[in-house]
Amino acid sequence: MRQLLRSSIESGILPEGAQLNEDALIEYLDSTRASVRSAVQMLSEEGLVARRRRLGTVVHSAPVQLPIQHCRTAPCRSPAAS
Repeated sequence: MRQLLRSSIESGILPEGAQLNEDALIEYLDSTRASVRSAVQMLSEEGLVARRRRLGTVVHSAPVQLPIQHCRTAPCRSPAAS
């Protein structure tokens, strides 16, 4: 379930700024509230969605993934720190 939602965010099916409706996800994924909440919590921890009390859950843009080669020869640092 988390992977399906993650893929939908990364591919743009769920665009940045889209609000995730928990009840709609439960019905669409034919799942339990606990499973949907767990998947959304994991996405929140990954930075793909933001959960705001009373405002709901909103999709963020997919995080930028740096190529692994940047970390092979030296300590891994963000390009901005270089």
